[in-house]
Amino acid sequence: MLSLPARLTLALPILILCGCSEGDNDSFQAALSAGQSVQSTDTTVGTGDSDSDSGSDGDSDGESMGSGGGSSSGDDSDGSSDSDSDSDSGPMTTGDGPAECGNGIVEAGETCDDGNYSNSDACTDGCVPASCGDGHVHVGVEACDDGNMIDDDACTKSCQLPGCGDGIVQPGEECDDGNLNNDDSCTNLCTNPGCGDGIVQPGEGCDDGNDSDNDACLNTCVAAKCGDSIVQQGVELCDDGNLVNTDACLTTCTPAKCGDGFIHSGVEPCDGSPVQNGSCNNCSVACNSGFGNCNNSESDGCETSTSSDPNNCGACNNSCDDDEECVAGQCKVTTVTYGPQHTFAGMTSNHFITQGCCSVGCAGNNVTDAAYFCQRFYGNTCTAKPGYYIDVTPYPNYPKMHKFQGCSPYGAQIPNTVCDGGPCRITNFAENTLGLVNLVCECS
Repeated sequence: MLSLPARLTLALPILILCGCSEGDNDSFQAALSAGQSVQSTDTTVGTGDSDSDSGSDGDSDGESMGSGGGSSSGDDSDGSSDSDSDSDSGPMTTGDGPAECGNGIVEAGETCDDGNYSNSDACTDGCVPASCGDGHVHVGVEACDDGNMIDDDACTKSCQLPGCGDGIVQPGEECDDGNLNNDDSCTNLCTNPGCGDGIVQPGEGCDDGNDSDNDACLNTCVAAKCGDSIVQQGVELCDDGNLVNTDACLTTCTPAKCGDGFIHSGVEPCDGSPVQNGSCNNCSVACNSGFGNCNNSESDGCETSTSSDPNNCGACNNSCDDDEECVAGQCKVTTVTYGPQHTFAGMTSNHFITQGCCSVGCAGNNVTDAAYFCQRFYGNTCTAKPGYYIDVTPYPNYPKMHKFQGCSPYGAQIPNTVCDGGPCRITNFAENTLGLVNLVCECS
């Protein structure tokens, strides 16, 4: 239904064309005011004798009526005939029909109308402005448009193609914090940070992005150093992971060798260090004469005297017999002790007669007499040990030892002995005598 101004606009030419009388015009205006529908009729005014309008009723006076109550007359009021120079080929459009999207005119119900049916520009073929989520890719504005507001599919809700750094965790991404900072909780590759990703994160000393332990950065993201048990190629020759200088690898991560100033345990007895009773030559102990490194310990050097040690006499591990001693590096029979009981010729005695001239030179000197007894009865290398004294025989026929000349020619002779002109004697004649007892002779 046309509005009143529109109806008036249409009525004016109708009034002019139809040449209605004043009374007819009043009736037309009254109809418009009453809101009645007025149908316009395109009438060609002829000579008055005939009508060309299809609505003619065949009157001979040339007057015809339209369906809306209007009239058309071929004669002017003065009876003259008028001729209209315009002839319409069809009915006039009142604008009362539906809007047509795509005609380039923004009509009722349309927000835009760019006169085309393209969905890739600013106005869609539905005559509404293009917008993200309408399912149409706006060229130059949108990279994609899948018609939904879902972020984690092939097109984000901002109509951009998904990618690392857009702040949306897409399939295949471990994280996406929407920035280009590699030092936070999500890398620029949209992966969770971790040792080996090539990015030095807080808490890491290094990160070279590989799984090699033999370079400057370990697989634990700790900088390689001497003592970490891993040999750094081109830098270290060894690395045993300890701080010990007495094994095969020094604390400088170089192999132990003679001359490095450290004793390689189990390999070197010395390495330039002082050696007790000797010296260190080419990391070998050289002992002074009369000494040896018999315990194979580098800590005490040449600890053994091979000149006097019966277990290492003359050389390490050279032992003397039980009755020998080590003298100047040679095993010799050790000192033999005899007494205080002395057995000769089948008799045992603890009494050497020294009374009267049975004493040496009749002097009664106990020291001289004791020395005489040991040397004459046992040999020239024998000496008397202290502890002897003068005493009387316990009973008359107790066995007694004595010299030959100046004492008594009686008694049993002791072989291989000489006591003042004859063999030394032992006897058990029945007489108590005075003499030295508890004599002990030590012979070498």
